[in-house]
Amino acid sequence: MTVATAVATVVEKYADLSRLHVFGTIAVGAGPLTYATGGLVASLVAISRHAPIDLKLSSLAGHRYEWVPGTTPANGKIKISKVKTLDMNVADVDGADGTGLLVYVHVDELTDKVVRDDAHLESITAGNADAPFAIGEGGPGAVILDDDAADTGGSILYLDEDDPDPSARLASANGSGRDAFLRLNDGSFIRIVYKASPQTAGVAVYFDDDATNDWEALMFVSPTDVDGRAATTPEKGRSGELAAAVVPISVSGDTIRFHAIFKKV
Repeated sequence: MTVATAVATVVEKYADLSRLHVFGTIAVGAGPLTYATGGLVASLVAISRHAPIDLKLSSLAGHRYEWVPGTTPANGKIKISKVKTLDMNVADVDGADGTGLLVYVHVDELTDKVVRDDAHLESITAGNADAPFAIGEGGPGAVILDDDAADTGGSILYLDEDDPDPSARLASANGSGRDAFLRLNDGSFIRIVYKASPQTAGVAVYFDDDATNDWEALMFVSPTDVDGRAATTPEKGRSGELAAAVVPISVSGDTIRFHAIFKKV
């Protein structure tokens, strides 16, 4: 498999009394590609004959990147940091739409005009009571609130089992227009991606408050007849764990912005 590289493009630059500041974007080759040990090689020879004093990286998609200086401008690297995630299971049940009830995403409001990214889940539960679920046997979880009007102000939760980013498989068309985050009882989050039409690639998730085990309470009708898998994320705005061996497609589609600082010579 081809080794991935990162290519820098200059957008703007200026000099102060002692430093040259260069701003631009970095593109990663289309994945999946091999992720070289230590990071993606990012040559800056087209920008300067000297290695940068510092290089700051930011991601529009929320990934975590770190600059690893090289001995020359040609052999610096961009490291994709791993973050701890937990595997989440959504059971494949052919009669999920008859056994369970739809799950609705509600984004919590601070005021009428300011909406934060925290969310909670509601359902019209059969037992007319709030009920817990867990993301896996013995794993962390949260409570789905019982509300006979759960669909009012809420948006249906969908699962896209084919999304290459395991922390982006749950989605909804929530009213905030942004990704929402459900906090679990261990402090981690379930990321619920905003999509205008999540039903196009996803399948509705159902909740069975009568399930024998709380880790079997979330279910869907899988098009491939297998349980759905998703991943939690330890922080808001961060994607799930990025494999050390492969650069996911979601990273190659990211826009990495950089600010390089060079010593004037």
